Amino acid sequence: ILGELPILKHLDGLPSLKSYQLIPKIGGQIQRTLDLTSVLAKIYLVHEDGAQVDRDYAKIRELEAAYPPKVAVAA
Repeated sequence: ILGELPILKHLDGLPSLKSYQLIPKIGGQIQRTLDLTSVLAKIYLVHEDGAQVDRDYAKIRELEAAYPPKVAVAA
């Protein structure tokens, strides 16, 4: 069960962040990521400067390592 995604509070400052979508919602069942249909979130980056998108993508990868999802085992 997805308990929390601490990374989300760090995304808002990224210059190229357009939006993000949680899949599933907090409290929902999760499974091991196998492909794009089983990810925990989708993050959309858009900016006129492609280098900014690259920097923000690299920052997201750093944040993923620093702030892993918090999960709970279903009873």
